[in-house]
Amino acid sequence: KQLDKNTKIGKALNFSADYFDKSIVSQTGASRFLIVVTDGESQDAVLIPAKNVRDKQVTVLAVGIREATNTQLEEIGTSDKVYYIETFDGLNDLEEKISWQICIAPDRKFDCLKNDAMDIVFVIDGSSNTQPDAFERMKSFIMTMVNISIVTSNHVQFAAILFNEKADVQFQLNQFRNKREIHKAILQMQ
Repeated sequence: KQLDKNTKIGKALNFSADYFDKSIVSQTGASRFLIVVTDGESQDAVLIPAKNVRDKQVTVLAVGIREATNTQLEEIGTSDKVYYIETFDGLNDLEEKISWQICIAPDRKFDCLKNDAMDIVFVIDGSSNTQPDAFERMKSFIMTMVNISIVTSNHVQFAAILFNEKADVQFQLNQFRNKREIHKAILQMQ
């Protein structure tokens, strides 16, 4: 069971709002996405921090597993971008759904293959009692999302932030320019 005291999604959301403010990491005019993945209930408030992220024109997707609460997930996620699954194996089913959520343009056309710029930041639960196999499954989920994207400096950029009581940037949006480099960074996450 996850240690309750270590899950601070509100702090991670506040950190993410500040992160998106840094013009050095975000592409100008890019569609911006924050994908929060947690297996526990946050021990701090998430409603206002999530609103602060959305107010920066960031679409927030919330993925809850096991002990996550629907109420908090709904406070975190943007309208219909909230997912709850019972097990980490359920991430397999979400990969396609989330890729469609990110890749559907307002005109309802699939646009991930166009040359539109996207910044996608994963905020991953790194609390001390997340089981190693569950953590590896979260890394695999990120890897799949990278694999279906066109990764270049002017198309899709990825970042990963681990959170527990504090946020820890694993890699920056502007740090890597190809899938191979991002794969290596994901594999090194602990």
